[in-house]
Amino acid sequence: MHRVAFLCAMFLCLLLSGCGDPIEKLVNAKFPPATVEDHRQTAISSAAATLTELVKPNVAASLRLSDLAVALNTPELKSKTGLSGFALRGEKQLLFADVSLDREFKASDFPGLDSSAAQVLDALKPQIKGTLSFGLGLTSSTASKDGDKVEIEFRLLPLFRSVHIDKITLADKADLTKVSEVIASLLNRYADNVSGVLSELDFTRITVPAALSTIGETKATFALADDGGISAKLGVVANAITLPVYLRSTAFLVDTDSFSVLVDLAPVDMKTATPSPVATLEFADLKKQFTDRIVENFNIPNPLSTNWVGVSKALVALIVNSVAEQAQPCFDLQASLAEQSFSKKVEIPDETTINCTPSMDCTPTRDCTPTRDCTPTENCEQTTDCNQTQNCQQTRSCRRCLGPICGNDPACEIEKGLAKGRCEAAKSGRKLSCEATKTSNKATCEVSKEARRMDCERLKTSEKGACETEKAGEKALCETAKSGKKLACETGKEGLKRLSRTGNLANIDGKVSGSGRLGFCVKQFRLSPGIDSVDAHFDINGYGTADASVKYVPLDIVGHIACVADWTEDKHVTVALPRQDLTVSSTVSIDTSGDNAILSAHIKTSDLTVQMRPGPTEIIQKSYNMRLSCPAVGWLVNDATLEISKSIPELRGDLTLPGQERSLRIELGKPQVDVSGFGLRGAVAFSVNTKAIVVSGALTPPS
Repeated sequence: MHRVAFLCAMFLCLLLSGCGDPIEKLVNAKFPPATVEDHRQTAISSAAATLTELVKPNVAASLRLSDLAVALNTPELKSKTGLSGFALRGEKQLLFADVSLDREFKASDFPGLDSSAAQVLDALKPQIKGTLSFGLGLTSSTASKDGDKVEIEFRLLPLFRSVHIDKITLADKADLTKVSEVIASLLNRYADNVSGVLSELDFTRITVPAALSTIGETKATFALADDGGISAKLGVVANAITLPVYLRSTAFLVDTDSFSVLVDLAPVDMKTATPSPVATLEFADLKKQFTDRIVENFNIPNPLSTNWVGVSKALVALIVNSVAEQAQPCFDLQASLAEQSFSKKVEIPDETTINCTPSMDCTPTRDCTPTRDCTPTENCEQTTDCNQTQNCQQTRSCRRCLGPICGNDPACEIEKGLAKGRCEAAKSGRKLSCEATKTSNKATCEVSKEARRMDCERLKTSEKGACETEKAGEKALCETAKSGKKLACETGKEGLKRLSRTGNLANIDGKVSGSGRLGFCVKQFRLSPGIDSVDAHFDINGYGTADASVKYVPLDIVGHIACVADWTEDKHVTVALPRQDLTVSSTVSIDTSGDNAILSAHIKTSDLTVQMRPGPTEIIQKSYNMRLSCPAVGWLVNDATLEISKSIPELRGDLTLPGQERSLRIELGKPQVDVSGFGLRGAVAFSVNTKAIVVSGALTPPS
């Protein structure tokens, strides 16, 4: 406040005394100005330095300034704040706004006031009407580590441009408009100095933790019920979760018509960035680097032309997988079925319900094409080397001396020549004999190869003929079996036709109730980086009990032939799901080409083992009332016949529920944005490309 008072005093002195330039120098020395270009260059430099480290952003957004103006220019906001007529424009990393103010201030607008100040404010009822022009810049930043704390700091770069006061009144009587006009003109003249003072205030430095919040251990219980008599209680327990990423870097871009942001949420084990100062960069170059990052990492063409928020698929997979691994949620479902009654008349179907056309296909599928390869692989080339290596050069000396006279002995020289000739002749003979042997051996080998090939081809032909004969025999046996089944079916069909004319079989009345408990825990959950497949493993177990009472009343002729009297049976059955692993895998796709987004999944599950006690065999064996009342069929279920069931797991009650394979298709619809209390609505569209999930839309001005 002292600074503002001093500044106003200097402004007043300037107007009244015409001090001129010395006062301006004094003001600049006391309150250094902050110009538009100063703040612009600060915003550009910080964004350029941050982009050197922000190579792989995984969250991004862009907002059209026209839609931001729509959000601000609402009757609701005007009635609550007195602000209206917002006009926004961007200019090379700076956002400028013109806004109108028309409001009577009350103590309730300032909750922090003490009681005496509040009374004064309510008594004066100051009303201000005018317009304000201001600008704002924002620095980009990277996280820094201080001990165990990792924080990221942003700086607001406020710019005061001008103020125009139309009217100021106190207590509905005192008009301070003229005084306020003088003050406004002084502030407007030294707008850069006001900007400099504002830029040094504490509110311009915003420090936030870079680490994201931790979610504690979760325990919850939900009650479920329906009109069918089923009531249930679902308990959920999950471990504490620490999000696996932190806010490593954030860069901003303010263009003529849009405000955009790039964010790098990095794994917590990645070091903080250390951006290097960059040379002075023109805004056009910064804009190109910024938009290139968006196109490369989010696959969004013309990213500054619409409103959108994008999240990379890899980040979604990283967070989902980490959360599932840490939380390992477990679910405990307890359910009960209130007593339900049922009644059913058992009718004997007529013969028209039976189709005796055999579905067996007797077309042979065996391939009789011979698979053996008769191509000879033996190499008949002879590798023996027939070159003779013997040296026929005669080395003995024919030098003779007679007294002092020495020379070569002619007879000796002749003998050496003859010996060398005999040696060379022998060498030639051995070479010719060797070559002849090689030629003979190669010919013998080739003849043997061809003989083996012909024998192989003969065997192939023989094997194919035998296979075709077997195929024909199998087809004939199959056709015979088909004819036999059809004949047996037609015979049974005729018997059923006669039996159905005798009336109904029986009425079955009864009631059933039960309860159960199912528990399962997520042990592993892996979403692929492209979020197009899921693999999960669950630890599952459970049990259930059921009490059933059945009354059987025979009807008509055939019913009394089977059972001569009514019979009832009460049973208590326990079903156990032993602790086991359940594997679930699924492909996932989201189609956003139509008006509404479509989520498609193809889910596969592994088999489950279930134990039923008593098993079907025991239930039938101990149904004494049925066996006594129905002697005509009692022999079908005697102990000797059922003895074989001990070797059949299903009849013992050890059942295997086969894995399921299901396709799922969900229409996500077209969500609407409704900003409660401000009268704003808008349509939202989803799109999924190869790199990111993108939500885009536009706001509709209030009517």
